[in-house]
Amino acid sequence: MEIYNRFSRLQHLTRKAVRLAQDGALQDLNATLAELQALAHRFTALPDSCGRESLMQREARRLREEEEIEQSFDNMPV
Repeated sequence: MEIYNRFSRLQHLTRKAVRLAQDGALQDLNATLAELQALAHRFTALPDSCGRESLMQREARRLREEEEIEQSFDNMPV
């Protein structure tokens, strides 16, 4: 149910952002886009219908792992 509520909120904010863009209300649009971005980051990636990791999830995990490795090298003493 929580995912449905978040998705509904995303839809509402997206429609609001479109209206604000059409009206030229840039300050309100920026605030709405920031709220949309924050909400989108709270979404968790769900496995596909077979319970497997989706291609997008795999790519995101791979990028996170690469970033962690790079950070560990950056933090190594020379």
